[in-house]
Amino acid sequence: MKKVILSIIILLSLGSFIAYGQQIRVTTTTRTAMTAPGNSIAVGISNQVYHTITWYYTLADKNTSVIVALQAKVGVQAWTTIEGTVTHTDNGNYGLTWTKCATADSIRFKWVSEAGGTDATINHIAKLVGGN
Repeated sequence: MKKVILSIIILLSLGSFIAYGQQIRVTTTTRTAMTAPGNSIAVGISNQVYHTITWYYTLADKNTSVIVALQAKVGVQAWTTIEGTVTHTDNGNYGLTWTKCATADSIRFKWVSEAGGTDATINHIAKLVGGN
């Protein structure tokens, strides 16, 4: 009974269905700190079955606000912002999660803009969870 309950908890925490007997893979990629608006290096996700991608980031020394987003790309198409942008007015730890990743080839973190100065820094880590 404990094994069944644990399996259900794991499936619910992934945010999508994973078939019975499928292995769960977690990939964590640390990225270089950003000190100005721009794009992170892309993480290739084609040929993978990632069910959830969460990009964790820490915002420090912001002046007024910063706007961030996740972007995805399919083939040679242009980068597209996923789920809109997020505005932060406080320093802190945050995360952006995307659960509809099966169609993308690559994903990246985008620091869209900074208001009120140029002192902010963003440290970020991509965490990809999926099965085979």
